[in-house]
Formats: sequence, C-alpha cells, structure tokens
Amino acid sequence: PPAPPAARAPPPPLRPAAPAATATRGVDINASGQVAGTWFPAGDYNPRGFTYTPAQGVVDLGASPFRPVDITDAGQVVGHDDTVPQGEVVVVDPVSGVRRVTAPVPLAQLAGLRGDGALVATRLDERDRPAGGVLQDGTWADVPVPANATQSYALGFNEAGVLVGHYEYRFAPAKAWLTNATAWGGGDFVDIGAQFADSWSSQALAVNEGSLVVGNVSLSWDDRGQGFVYDLASRSFVDLALDAASTAGWTHLRFSDINDVGQIVGSGLFGGQSRAFLLAPAPPVPEPAAAWMALLGAGGVLAAARRRRAR
Repeated sequence: PPAPPAARAPPPPLRPAAPAATATRGVDINASGQVAGTWFPAGDYNPRGFTYTPAQGVVDLGASPFRPVDITDAGQVVGHDDTVPQGEVVVVDPVSGVRRVTAPVPLAQLAGLRGDGALVATRLDERDRPAGGVLQDGTWADVPVPANATQSYALGFNEAGVLVGHYEYRFAPAKAWLTNATAWGGGDFVDIGAQFADSWSSQALAVNEGSLVVGNVSLSWDDRGQGFVYDLASRSFVDLALDAASTAGWTHLRFSDINDVGQIVGSGLFGGQSRAFLLAPAPPVPEPAAAWMALLGAGGVLAAARRRRAR
C-alpha cells in the first residue's frame, strides 16, 4: 500500500488489512451489517478507521488520525480528523474517496449524516456549552431539554426523525453532575435515564428504524458501565439473553450502535484488552427457550441472541 498521506490529505484507497492493533472499538453498523470503528496501531496513539464484514474481514481506512462515528447504508464512513478545526466533517466514500463538509457552527461532537442531508451533531453555544441538535439547509435547531438541564448531546438518529443522546443536570444532594439517556422525535421527549433505579449516568447512542435504542448505563462514578436496549414503541427495556458459557472471558460489554435487523456493535474487555464485538440476533425461538450465542473468532467479534423480556 502507499505511504500514509500528510495531514488533511485524502487517505489512500481502501485495502484489506489485519492490523496489529493495541485496541479496537466498534462504533457503528449499517443495514447490511457493515461495521465501522476505530483502531490504534501498536506504538501509535493516533486513531485510525476500519470497516468490517464477515466476507471482507477488516478493511483499514488508511488515514491517521481519523475517528469514524457513522457508516451509512451506502458504506460511506463519516467522522472527523483530530488535526482540523471544529466544524469540519470528513466523509470517506469507498468509491469516490474523501470529501469534507464545513458546518457554520462550532461542533463539540458529531453523530452523522441523515439520508436527507441533515447533519446531526452537538454544537457549542455562546458560552461553550454543548447543545444537541440538527443542521439542515444551513439552519441549526437545538433539541428540547428539561428546565434543569445544563447541556445536551445528540449522539444517534434514524431516518424517521428520532434523535437519541443525553442531557446533563446537577444533582444537588450528591453535589454532582449526572446524565440521563434521552430520545427525541415526533414531538415526544422520552427520559430513558429516569427509568433506571439509582443510576449515576446513562447515555443513548443509537436508534434503529424499528425504534430500538442502545446505550450504556453506569451505576456509580467508578462503574465502567454496561449496555442496554430500550424499545421506544413499548417504552420498556429489552432483555438480552446472553449465554454465559459463550461469553466467557468477556466483561463490561458496552453498546455503540444497532441496525434495523437488531445487530448490535460495541466494545468490551476480553482478556483484559479492549475489543470490538458484534451481537447478532439468532432465529426466533419460543419463550422461554434458551438463546443461542456463539463466538465468531479470536478477533473479538461476537454473535448473540436477543429476546423480549416477558411482560
């Protein structure tokens, strides 16, 4: 492959690779099951992007630093370059290469591009406080938040107009700032985090077209957290039937994204090292039959079943 390009130059063409990574993190998955994520080369602290499918394996996106946050159904990877100013979005297309989009507002965090061209992100307001929202046709609109919220983040979205993320508020008794996972859409404000008992913080990171939300919750300030799935249609949590024998060696499974067939991508600890994984729903099984789960290889990709909590 060609030598790495200089900063801000387009990355080289996509190429199959099995990088010697010190850490990997799955961040997004599209409708066809293609995963996008971040990996760190051995001896290098600059993040690089990758895509993964069972058929192609790992494809290194080449440029460094590049931090993916989203992959579209067409395989475009959306993210940002840590070396450029706030407000610039990088889109890596597997066919046409790289293009850059400059937002008219300073961005604190990027969620991705919707099919209608709207940019879902978190901006910095006049006081440098994060505010989640949507930039469409040059106009920015903040998401609504409770009166006690000090800041908000829009971290995920679907094509039906639903946004997910979290808001932050001050919890006076503990003299602490806490976060609640949240969903916005169709005029509704769903405070998912308020439904956890005694949680310290929670964030919603993604929502699919079936209104299933994935995120993570921590029960204390030093808790690494664990993933959750929430069904906006029924306003209830989804139980993941994970087989303990098949997940031996894995801890702290945190979820990053869910696609329309229920596949979940995320990262956890395996043998004490951070590894990306893929949770894939098994064929439907009658309740209360045991769920099916299998490990897909030492590279850190998992498959697992999902079933609804009996109600």
